[in-house]
Amino acid sequence: MSNRLTTYVLENVTLTVFVKENSTEEARLNLEKYLAGQPYTTKEKFIDKETAIRELCEEIGEDPEDYKDINRILDMVEVHMNAQYANNDSIIPIAESIELFDCVDHVDYQEDMVDRIGNNIQKLVSVLICTAAVLLLISYVLISNTIQLLIHSDRFLIHTMTLVGASPSFVRRPYIMESLLIAVVAFVLATCYMLSLGYFLKDDLPPSLDGMTSDPMLYIVVLGSIFIFSIIFTTVATHRAVSKYLRHQVDDLYYI
Repeated sequence: MSNRLTTYVLENVTLTVFVKENSTEEARLNLEKYLAGQPYTTKEKFIDKETAIRELCEEIGEDPEDYKDINRILDMVEVHMNAQYANNDSIIPIAESIELFDCVDHVDYQEDMVDRIGNNIQKLVSVLICTAAVLLLISYVLISNTIQLLIHSDRFLIHTMTLVGASPSFVRRPYIMESLLIAVVAFVLATCYMLSLGYFLKDDLPPSLDGMTSDPMLYIVVLGSIFIFSIIFTTVATHRAVSKYLRHQVDDLYYI
């Protein structure tokens, strides 16, 4: 979801190509055709001077008639960038190549905003990675402690099985199988929760995440990760918990 949000933000980065006032319509159409065919363009839109003035006046609450004779506003082509090109290293040569057209007055873009977006995305990714790592650690600790409490009541039974010749792997097997069953049940409950959450939130997500809850890849990745980690965590925690009691003598079990 953060990847989808990042792409949405980056694709709202725009290049504004200002067209010279004396340019012919043919030259302008050739420019639009060129821009529309470039890999860095997701969409392009021509905005004439009158439309630009009207939109500006609507934003600032002024009367468009007061600005109809202004000469500093030019016709323009607004280019929305592909996310992978929305950085200053890519935009600078792109802007220079567009300015080579005779009908182009200049190309404008918000350089500082592009830098801020890149820096904020890096910070966001770092925070998400740290958060995920902390949550994974907390999950493992909780699962491990719960399994140790469950096996603690069978510590004398485990010792008895070793006295009659049971191998460590034979002793661990039923506990691991039981933990795997619990993990599968938990996964089914998590799946129901995730699907329900997606269903109830599908109409409340912002436009940047529109369609996210219907994306099958989201559920494949998230639910697949939950299933894999649940299997790994329960298996490792159970193996460690049973091995702990296999290493102790019977006298030590009274003090654990």
